[in-house]
Order: sequence, then C-alpha cells, then structure tokens
Amino acid sequence: MIIGPKYVFISTPKCGTHTMYWLLKNHYGGKQKKGAYHQKNVPKIHQKKFLFTVTRNPYSRAVSAWTSLLKPGAEDRYRKSWSRYCPASDFTSFMELLANRRPHTAAGAIATIPQYAWIGRNKCRAIKIENLQEEFNELPFVDKFIEIPHLLKRTDESWKEVITDKSLQFIHKWAGKDFKRFGYQKAAKISDL
Repeated sequence: MIIGPKYVFISTPKCGTHTMYWLLKNHYGGKQKKGAYHQKNVPKIHQKKFLFTVTRNPYSRAVSAWTSLLKPGAEDRYRKSWSRYCPASDFTSFMELLANRRPHTAAGAIATIPQYAWIGRNKCRAIKIENLQEEFNELPFVDKFIEIPHLLKRTDESWKEVITDKSLQFIHKWAGKDFKRFGYQKAAKISDL
C-alpha cells in the first residue's frame, strides 16, 4: 500500500505493483505503508482520501500467477510449496486447483486471491493495467504527465498460448466475479481470446 498526500493506492497482487510503487513514490509523494508488501486495510486516518487500485485481465493474471509460483523456472521456494498441491505443475492443473481448492498456506498464495476478494468492500477506483497510462492520468491527484514504465515485464508470459479450453473454464470459476466487477470480457472458447 502506498499512501500519498491525497490518495491511497491499494496494491492488488500480480497487477503492476512494482511499477505503481515506483511511480507513486518517485513522482506523487507516496510513502509505502510499513508491513507486508501488499496490504488492503486502509488506516482510518486515510479512509477519506481518494482510494484506487490496479486490476488486470483475469486470463493474463492467471498465467502470471502460474509463471511466478509453479512454472518451471519459478523461484524454488514457490515451486516447492506449490508442487505439494499441484504435482503436475502444468497450467491447467494449476487452474483446476485454484478453481476447486485454493491453498491458503502455500508460499505466495496471496497472488492467487481473486481481485474482487482482495479489494473486498474498499470503495476504490479500479484502473486497468491494460490502459494504465490513460486511466492513471485521469485520476484526480495527477497534475502532470509522467510516462509510466513497465517494470518487471516478463517476456515468457504469452498467456494466449498457455490457456486451453479446459483451463479457460477453470479460470472462469476462479475469477468469475473479477470479469463482472471490473468489466473484463469472458471468452466462450479459446478462439475468442
């Protein structure tokens, strides 16, 4: 969470947090709240400020979570923890696990919480990472244009190539409310992506 003079940024895991932290701390007077990197409980003293978060297309976010936690090449601490729940380690098996029984104690499990559940009852503006530059510039505290860099961009995350018809259904079950709450389009089949 970043707290600025006129705003509070609630960071949603796997939704551009590094980029937003850099931007808000370096250009908009933001200070990182002490404690965990991702936090969602806004201190009472700041609840009247403008609250916002960044969301991400659920398909892209699902592949990003798998890439970070279980895909070959992910950090050992995450792979070891997640392989206990999902020995096959392929994307479809990972999504089946999240859709049916998301492990809450696995390392990095925060990255698998659906966005609607993470944000909860916080009354905040959600801007889409896919339109970050345009939507960020429309926020009420933004008084100057800053070219927003894309930090930590992974080059091996071509999510449209990873998702199958079967995993598509698991994503819908896992993140179904994310599509509706944040205005993302659900695909009926792979060719609709």
